[in-house]
Amino acid sequence: MKNGHQHPRLSRRRRIERWIARNEWRLPASVLGPSYVLVDGGKAIKCLVCGRTSYNPNDVVNLYCGHCHTFHVPAGLLGENSPEQSTAA
Repeated sequence: MKNGHQHPRLSRRRRIERWIARNEWRLPASVLGPSYVLVDGGKAIKCLVCGRTSYNPNDVVNLYCGHCHTFHVPAGLLGENSPEQSTAA
């Protein structure tokens, strides 16, 4: 416990997870991959960040998650086709 730190030493994995959480915005979206999946034939969007599904048509059109307030990057900008569509919610 050097320099007045009051917490036990974090594991290497936890330190990496904390670094990613703090610096994720610096990583290009193409590295992270798609962060959403269109479900129910494109009538809903499932956010892979928080796991919630929205059936709001405006959220689907804008690729937006109202729960975690994330505007997702369209798959075409990632250099891919569209994210895999699923029929399960």
